[in-house]
Amino acid sequence: MSEQTNIGGSSRPANECTRISLGDPPTAQAAFGPRESFIVAYDRMATLGKMARRPSVVVAAIGPYGQVLEALLVEDRRALVVGRHTHCALRLSEDSVSLRHLALLVRYDEQAAPVVHLWDLNTGHPFLTEDQQPSAAVIAEGPVYVALGSYALWVVPSGGVANKGWPTQAEAAWHMLAPRQFIDRRSPRALVGAARPQRLSPRQLRDPEHSFVTMLGPALALDDSDDELPWGEIRIELPGHKQKSRVSAERLEHGVLIGRYERCGIAFSDRHRNISRVHLLLVRIAGEIWAIDTASTHGLWRAERRVTADVLADPDQLKLGDVATVSWRRLPMAAA
Repeated sequence: MSEQTNIGGSSRPANECTRISLGDPPTAQAAFGPRESFIVAYDRMATLGKMARRPSVVVAAIGPYGQVLEALLVEDRRALVVGRHTHCALRLSEDSVSLRHLALLVRYDEQAAPVVHLWDLNTGHPFLTEDQQPSAAVIAEGPVYVALGSYALWVVPSGGVANKGWPTQAEAAWHMLAPRQFIDRRSPRALVGAARPQRLSPRQLRDPEHSFVTMLGPALALDDSDDELPWGEIRIELPGHKQKSRVSAERLEHGVLIGRYERCGIAFSDRHRNISRVHLLLVRIAGEIWAIDTASTHGLWRAERRVTADVLADPDQLKLGDVATVSWRRLPMAAA
């Protein structure tokens, strides 16, 4: 599929999240469980949720001793990256968290319902979902809990629980949450040793009394697999170097990472220091190709404008820092 996957040879953007910061986290201990962390973070989440003026979600990070470390308001079609790096919008300082560990994208669908996409950035340390299963990526239609090392994260729509606002009491709000149901769409290449959650029937999927968390496989490497039809083409240009990779629709739906990290689908030589180890995630969502800056040091640029998350046209072109150009186009024979 790929002709070559290893390439041989700023200032931080304005924060697109509203936040309440409460100090640095300690280390050790296990993550608080779903109920305990929800109760602890509820007042902070409710405060931010009521501040929202556009469709948004509230993201809260809870430390291992039950302290709310940070709470952020992330608007529709915005992204957030979690990790230890200084350019991450949500910083968690424990060594078990990678520099750039988790990417989140908020997208409201045609029915104005919130959809949250979460990806582990090929760290080798996947997050745990509420059912205690390790996950490389999930799509949540409604509230979602994840544990990342000793940290707990809650993502809740700004409209409140069950889209009915924010009750005064945290315990009442917890009991109003619709039960989360887990759907398995992981490929055979998914996490080894993870128990498979039960698949839901079409009748269950239409049940309005539940919210759904769809489990996906990890971002995939590019290779020359004969059993996959090429759907799009990614071109990379550096001074003195050009490279192109054809990618299938399946791999784009899982996501393609670009950076100096050896597990990236398209990996640069380590001598290209202006490219971050994990710089960019390209992913197909609901027919759109998204480019998500994974908290890179030198940024993702469209002309003179720095972007954190953007939908690509066909064709389209972006800059990685000031050294590389990434071009995208859909192949003429590609199916819709």
